[in-house]
This record gives sequence, structure tokens and C-alpha cells, in this order.
Amino acid sequence: MTVQLRAAGVRVRTFIEVMGSWRHAMATGIFLKSTPDATDLSAPEPGGRLADFRRMHDEPELTELTPMPCEVFVRYAMWFQKRYVGEVAPGRVVAVDGAQQTGASSSGSTTDRNCQPLP
Repeated sequence: MTVQLRAAGVRVRTFIEVMGSWRHAMATGIFLKSTPDATDLSAPEPGGRLADFRRMHDEPELTELTPMPCEVFVRYAMWFQKRYVGEVAPGRVVAVDGAQQTGASSSGSTTDRNCQPLP
């Protein structure tokens, strides 16, 4: 969602530990059930598919018959975040209080909420 909003010119802040549960809670050596084509993330422009990531890193393209290691998906998602999402604030939002007008964009006003992430 952050990717599409930023591509549309909306100012957003993203609070998350990028791929946190995938990096910390998944067992080492597991494979995704989905096929490589089904793991593409939604990029706002061409060049953000898993196949593009693999090609940019001189890695062979995965076929429909190739098991996809979780580690490959995590690396792809981390690359995608750096390329399309940009800066994120680590943490988890536990409360959103009120709205204060802080600025405007060419498409209208934006609001900045007082978000309090967990440490």
C-alpha cells in the first residue's frame, strides 16, 4: 500500500520491521508454497518483479517447478522495500490519536497523525 500511495504523490510514514516475522519466525531452510510468479510484489512501474530482482543480482530465473526458498523471498522483499518503499520507522503502531493538518500536496491536503510505535 505504501508503494502505491507514494507513487501517487501521497506523503506517508510507514511503521514496520521490514520482513520481521519472515526473518525471525520462519524456520531455516523452508520453501514457499507459492510459485515464483505468484510471489511478485506490486510495483508501481516495471522492474520490480522477482525475476527482475534475480536478473539484477545475476541469479538464474526460477521456474514454476523450482522450489522457492524463504530466504530468496526475504532478500527480494528487502530489495523491493529499499527500491520502492523507502524509509520506514521500525516498530508497530499501537495507537492513532486525532488528526492535525500539517501540509498540502498538489492533489489536496494530507494529514499527519500522532502515531506512537512500540520501541
